[in-house]
Amino acid sequence: MPDSDGNTPFNKNSDISREIFNRIINNIVDIITEVDLKGHFTYASPQIYDILGYTSEEIVGLNGLKLIHPNDLPETLEKMKETINSGERMTMDYRAQHKDGHYVYISAKGGIIRDREILNFLLC
Repeated sequence: MPDSDGNTPFNKNSDISREIFNRIINNIVDIITEVDLKGHFTYASPQIYDILGYTSEEIVGLNGLKLIHPNDLPETLEKMKETINSGERMTMDYRAQHKDGHYVYISAKGGIIRDREILNFLLC
């Protein structure tokens, strides 16, 4: 039953959960990203700016595979394939190109997440 503000208990809990989630995401130092199976960023936490020079808004939609150093790309793609096939978590170390052109070392851990029938990688 809605309260005087029109909120149901579910909506209140959802808003509280969203607030807690946003507080956590905005206060950690690590990057959290979600990447589709073709390598496009579908989500990036605000900390992406501190590491790669892109805002979250700028990087969503970009193909992250194009940012990986060419020498590191084959191993990264192989780890992604292994993760898709096994469902196990992965650890990857690679160089990614900063917005201004230089490369930074990245150590990422993550795995596959399923949202209905869509598979994505969640990396931290």
